[in-house]
Amino acid sequence: MLFNPLQTIKNETKNASLVRGAKDVAVSSLAYFIIVSLYMAVYMGLMFGLMLIPLVLTNKGGLGACLAPLAIAVLIVIAIFIALVVLTVIGWLVHTGIEYAIARLLGGNGEYTVHAYLGALSNSAILTAFVPLMALYLIPCLVICVGVIVQPVMMALGLYSIYIRYLIVKQVHNLTRNKAIAVVLIPIIVDAALVIIFYFGIFLIDIAAQGFKAATSG
Repeated sequence: MLFNPLQTIKNETKNASLVRGAKDVAVSSLAYFIIVSLYMAVYMGLMFGLMLIPLVLTNKGGLGACLAPLAIAVLIVIAIFIALVVLTVIGWLVHTGIEYAIARLLGGNGEYTVHAYLGALSNSAILTAFVPLMALYLIPCLVICVGVIVQPVMMALGLYSIYIRYLIVKQVHNLTRNKAIAVVLIPIIVDAALVIIFYFGIFLIDIAAQGFKAATSG
């Protein structure tokens, strides 16, 4: 999908399946979440180890008593992984549904299953490409250099994924260029606006809370 998106779209249209799409999204997102967690663990592991040493020395139960909370933490992490994968799959279906509805309103005639499946191939390809890039962060001595290189590459891949979605919408729904662009960009713009409104709302609430606290304390 990354190297020859148009040909991949044409070849994979006949293989469209929501089950296969969900599997691709789930597997690629799980791999991405695991590598991100490993990245966080590398830089938090030393801190955790330093915290664990005094607990082992002062706890009467010894190492076994300290490992029990660790086991619980591992179970929590596994549950979080499962929840994140499920939410990613749901997000894929919902986002596709929004794009599909807009495409139909603009005169598109494609099928939801084909639209969703090809979108899943695009999403999984991008996430899979992110995995080795994030793995470079696991090399502590290269963090600064890697960050300068990896971040622009990941941003470029993100922009490229928008282009691939444009190709998918255009091919699946037989839309004109401008209509296909609108189908892809409208959900992104709406999502960005909602995020801005959300954080702006939090900012206003914080200001109001501080003003109320100052008024009541005075």
